[in-house]
Amino acid sequence: MTPAEGYRHLAGAFFERSQAPPLLPERSWAGPPEAGLRAMERDSTLQAWQRVAAAVIGDRPREALGEVVAEREALYWQAVALRRAEQFQAARRAFRELGAVRFDRGLHSEALKLLRAPGPGFRWAVGAADHLAARGDWDPVWFVDACASVHYGVLSPETGVLLEEIQWAELRLLLIEGVAG
Repeated sequence: MTPAEGYRHLAGAFFERSQAPPLLPERSWAGPPEAGLRAMERDSTLQAWQRVAAAVIGDRPREALGEVVAEREALYWQAVALRRAEQFQAARRAFRELGAVRFDRGLHSEALKLLRAPGPGFRWAVGAADHLAARGDWDPVWFVDACASVHYGVLSPETGVLLEEIQWAELRLLLIEGVAG
């Protein structure tokens, strides 16, 4: 498979999903993808980020951590996998080391839109929107902390659903725009 074919396959598998990915592996990501994603994880003709992304999109975050990678794109996918695999401290460190990425502005905007829409988890969402608005940019470490708070029961499952929508936007932007220019 060529890298271009790999990208098309990843995008097709991602956009076939009908709902946001779960924050954590406690429940599986409902939807059709599997078609060839496991094979992509082992395909050395693909770029490292594509192999790692195949595991994340295939709802196998722990498997995404098995490959040693150095490129920023793959490191970001692995940071997402760390967060989804409940390795919060390592995820915080990974996002800090990565620093700002290309789609931070877009994700900041998407997150604010989702947080400001009335619905489940509304009270927490108002404070979260205020935090992000004051910061003026996306804060991936804050997001890791919010996901951990859902995991440990500090934040409600309804807030978790809201965070899943933000995570879905993050993955979409990561797949479409990538981390580098």
